[in-house]
Amino acid sequence: MTPRRPPAGRLPAEDPSWWFAAIWLVFLVLPVGALVDSAAGPPQRVLAGVALLAFTVVYALAFRNPRLLPLRAEPANTLGWFCLLTVLVLLTVPALGVWAFAMTQYLSALCAFRLPLRQALTTLVVLLAAVLGVVLGGLLPTGNTWVLVMYGTSTVIIGGMRLLVHRDEQHLALASELALVREREEVARDVHDILGHSLTVIALKTELAQRLLDREPERARAELDDVLRLSRESLAGVRSTVGRLRTPDFAEQVEAACTALAAAGIEADVDGRPESVTGSRRGVLAWALREAVTNVVRHSGATRCTVRWTPSGLTVADDGDGVLAPEGNGLRGLRERVGRAGGTVAVRGGDGDEGTVLEVRFP
Repeated sequence: MTPRRPPAGRLPAEDPSWWFAAIWLVFLVLPVGALVDSAAGPPQRVLAGVALLAFTVVYALAFRNPRLLPLRAEPANTLGWFCLLTVLVLLTVPALGVWAFAMTQYLSALCAFRLPLRQALTTLVVLLAAVLGVVLGGLLPTGNTWVLVMYGTSTVIIGGMRLLVHRDEQHLALASELALVREREEVARDVHDILGHSLTVIALKTELAQRLLDREPERARAELDDVLRLSRESLAGVRSTVGRLRTPDFAEQVEAACTALAAAGIEADVDGRPESVTGSRRGVLAWALREAVTNVVRHSGATRCTVRWTPSGLTVADDGDGVLAPEGNGLRGLRERVGRAGGTVAVRGGDGDEGTVLEVRFP
């Protein structure tokens, strides 16, 4: 199995919900209006205009492609974007004056939705305290207490939205856990039905074979053959049933994939946040990643494997020979599993040295 590389110049969208954050950029109309009416000189106004445009792009990228920065760990990554946006805000101050504070609410939103709940709320309180100190400390011209009202109101709204998001995440996690409990109960019933019947028959046939062993050895051998067949069928049934219960965790599967690729001498290019995948799709994408990496290790002859995911899909690509073997049980089983979850699986063979791409997509 092998991946086709994304076209040059394209950036993988790590979080397809970035547009929700970008919608709020419409409120930059306030500093834009202040820039139009600004009495500052042309150099300061040009600098502020460029900074505003850059601020728009950087803010959108901070949500769409947060891993563009060399920093990978959190909260260092978010802090990097925060500092970059802060610099752009400061560049607008000579032309906008106090209207630059209209951009600080975006800094709060970045911290609120890119950090864990406790860190997010703590950061909002610290930022609000900083603005409070600036206003009440007399560092702004007289009559600009509206800055505190505006920032305080937006902070309360952002904090409330963050709490709602957290509540929704908890509900999703609870729903996933309840689904797992129901699945375990179903598996327990299946195992009971399989073993309860099969072991009873096996015991009866074994007793019969013991009685027939001396008098009718051929019939005893036939009974033992049936016992062997029933044992194998029961074992296969138990494995199939229990296999449904042991759904791998996506984060653990990412680590396992890196380990498997490293053991095979394949360079792993894995980038993303496992926590961005939630709900029932987490287990499905974990199965998909396991199957895809297994195929890369066994069949591709690759030297490099790229893994990318979003909440709505997974792409695994390698630079192997691109030869696709006939579809096996593993891939067929993956199609069925993904199909039951409402998604699709596509495997494309590349030309030349482009390898093969496996894509799992959900609507």
